[in-house]
Amino acid sequence: MKSTILFILIACPSLPFAQQKYVIKGKAGALNAPAKIFLVYNAGNQRITDSSAVKNGVFEFAGQVDDITQAILIMDYKGTGLQSFAPNSPYDSSPLFLEQGTTTLSSTDSLVNATLSGTKANND
Repeated sequence: MKSTILFILIACPSLPFAQQKYVIKGKAGALNAPAKIFLVYNAGNQRITDSSAVKNGVFEFAGQVDDITQAILIMDYKGTGLQSFAPNSPYDSSPLFLEQGTTTLSSTDSLVNATLSGTKANND
């Protein structure tokens, strides 16, 4: 009995810090380098930017967030980086949620026409 109570007391403080491990697997057309896909989201007061190379249109991201988090995928066709995008110019993107599990993105041509599946929030 004491062991059970001790375990619960030790485990409870760690519950708020549970991490949502996400994976994003995508296929957008048949693009290759120098094209890149950027994943951008906020974690607290910090903006996080990650990138993935694209090979035959396939890309992948993996990581973890504290809770379900809104994010956006942005296609950089020229591979020059997000800083090269002109302010207020249109760009190819797809919003999504980072959450526990694997999200699959599929499109025959662009991110803006992509469909998302695999996790509850992205299915909705």
